[in-house]
Amino acid sequence: MATNNIKIIELIEKTLTQNNIDYNSIIDGFGQLDASKKRGEGHEFTLSDHVKALLLSQLSNQRSWGGIAKNLKNLKIIFQDYNPEKLKESDTNYLLENIREIKCGNRKIKYQILNLRENIKQFEKIVTKYGSMDNFINLNSAEQTAELLSNPKSEYKIKELGFTLAMEYLRNVGVRSVKPDLHILRICGTDRLDLFPLKTNPLQATQIFNEFCKDIERNTTYVDNLVWIFGAKDYANICSKVPKCELCLLRTEGLCNFKNDNGLQ
Repeated sequence: MATNNIKIIELIEKTLTQNNIDYNSIIDGFGQLDASKKRGEGHEFTLSDHVKALLLSQLSNQRSWGGIAKNLKNLKIIFQDYNPEKLKESDTNYLLENIREIKCGNRKIKYQILNLRENIKQFEKIVTKYGSMDNFINLNSAEQTAELLSNPKSEYKIKELGFTLAMEYLRNVGVRSVKPDLHILRICGTDRLDLFPLKTNPLQATQIFNEFCKDIERNTTYVDNLVWIFGAKDYANICSKVPKCELCLLRTEGLCNFKNDNGLQ
């Protein structure tokens, strides 16, 4: 199993390289791999870091990332360097207008910003109880922490943050894991790489993906970023909704189950 799994990642890397996609530079730009290395070295993320991680994860909700990536400097200005105290006092209309002006909004942006003050206060409550957000995160697995932050019945619930976005938030502060979004679920599903069983939910997908990365001894955040780039519209856009199989080495090596309109692999 490990041999095939390693081959899958190597072929994705080779496919991206052959199609002139500098995936290493793109992954470096995301910053999540670097954050995971810092956490592994004992780096402590500040409350400001966590607020930034939360906001960027929320902004990614049901939209392409490319437009946000191009506006990270503008967003840093709009969100006042992600200073928690300043953001609690910020005018929500100002934030919304400026976010929309640079086209970094999404269908939930109004509610994300309206709940920002309360979410920061929730972070502060966690810090008061555990000493820091990092201490809280380190108590449990990524999946358990994401559940605590996203479950409506949890005392630690963050508003406008579901399980998948909670996983993205955690990766933004260096937790090694996967964001089980549309691209990951599609590429790893039964119709493609067949890593996830049919009707796999986000929690199950996260657990399976983590085991996959453990099996091949690779950083989960790196593998997630790599696979995501492979399918994302603003990046390689190869294993997308309508895949460009003629560009993919996985297809020629018989490691993908996708069938074309004629039923052929």
